[in-house]
Amino acid sequence: MVTLTESEKELNQAMREMNITLKQYNMKINKTKTKVMVCSKTGQEEAAISLDGQQLQNVESFCHLQSIITRDGRSRAEIRSRIAQAKIAFNKKKSLMALNRLSLAHKKRLLKMYVLSIVPYECESWTISQGERQKLKSFELWCYWRMMKH
Repeated sequence: MVTLTESEKELNQAMREMNITLKQYNMKINKTKTKVMVCSKTGQEEAAISLDGQQLQNVESFCHLQSIITRDGRSRAEIRSRIAQAKIAFNKKKSLMALNRLSLAHKKRLLKMYVLSIVPYECESWTISQGERQKLKSFELWCYWRMMKH
């Protein structure tokens, strides 16, 4: 679960209220699994958030719904992760790409279906710089080059 607030004070209040509500149902927040991340343009890097007197851990990034979220709001880590996953998928299908009996058009369809589809999965929320856009394009060209090589 993700809780978004505008300030440290609001987050402490939200955590207290959530904790009280959960206790009414004999449930509790796992303090070792609960992390805090500040996304700020002002340079604030940590927030003092506590639960039942225990300070919660601040992190620079975390994975939520299979996406990496970083405190700077950028998608660099997510893009690197997706490219790495797609390279693994490409290497798993390398023997398929090497089959001479497959036409180039068929190989391109396989590449798009098994490899290139991994990279943009749920990319609607990405913040992409020109350099990151170039990395994505370079990866696509790398895939086509490797496919043609076989």
